[in-house]
Amino acid sequence: MSEAPGAGESPTVEAAAVPQKDDSECAAGTGKKKAPPTITIINEYCKGCDLCVVACPKDVLAMKAGKVIVVKGELCNGCMLCELRCPDFAILIGEVA
Repeated sequence: MSEAPGAGESPTVEAAAVPQKDDSECAAGTGKKKAPPTITIINEYCKGCDLCVVACPKDVLAMKAGKVIVVKGELCNGCMLCELRCPDFAILIGEVA
């Protein structure tokens, strides 16, 4: 049984957490700004299909050199449509700790 190319290697991961500019979204009425979600892109998994870019209602993502990139992270509402549409699990949306 042969291993797939790159098996055993750690993929390159790119994460973006951008501060929100809108003060109207507060965490549970505490008066604190709601932290923007972290958008993690695993470049080795991305095949450049563009499904995540099309799915995003806020135009947070774009394609560059055949891979997805975060261009407007501050607009991300955490809906996770990009993550759900990605057939290769190349995008992860998570809360900032």
